[in-house]
Order: sequence, then C-alpha cells, then structure tokens
Amino acid sequence: MIGNKKVTYINKAYLFLLFLLLIILDQTSKIYISKFMIINSFSDKNILPFFNIVFVRNTGISFGLFSDGGLFNRYFFSMFSILVGLILFFISIISKNKLVSYALILI
Repeated sequence: MIGNKKVTYINKAYLFLLFLLLIILDQTSKIYISKFMIINSFSDKNILPFFNIVFVRNTGISFGLFSDGGLFNRYFFSMFSILVGLILFFISIISKNKLVSYALILI
C-alpha cells in the first residue's frame, strides 16, 4: 500500500514537471520567434518549403473574434483561459487513469 502511494506521488510530480516544461517551452518559443521577427523587420521568412514564419497580430481570440472589446475582453479572456487551464490541471492530478492525466496536461 505504501509503495503504491509513492508511485502515485511520483506520477503527480511528473505531471507537474511536464506542466511547467510545456509552459516554459511555449513562452520561450514565442519570445524567440518575436525576437527573430524583430531582427528581420517583420518580413516573412521561409524556414522550409512548407514552413513559413509570418508576422500577424491578433488582438482577439480565434479568427479575431472580440478584438474590438478593449481591455475588458483582454483581461476577461486571459483570466478565463487561466481558470480553464487550472481546472484541467487539477482534473489531471485527480484522475486515476495515467493516459487521461497526461492528455489533459498536454491540452
């Protein structure tokens, strides 16, 4: 029984580390691409024949929806996405199924 609890805590620690790693990778890739675009004067860059980096500013959510809502929309949707992310994180911690836990963390 005690060994099983230890494995569970180790699995939860791995989930938390994966969660942090994904956030760090996401933010560092955005910073790196932003600096890359600034250096290249925001011109389109062909990386591979099928992969281009193009600077586009989207102040709304998907497809520019709610882009003219001002600061209220920005803060509301930021808080909403953080809340949904935290809910998914806690559900993944509670879940007994390992595959579901890792799938929720990756979302």
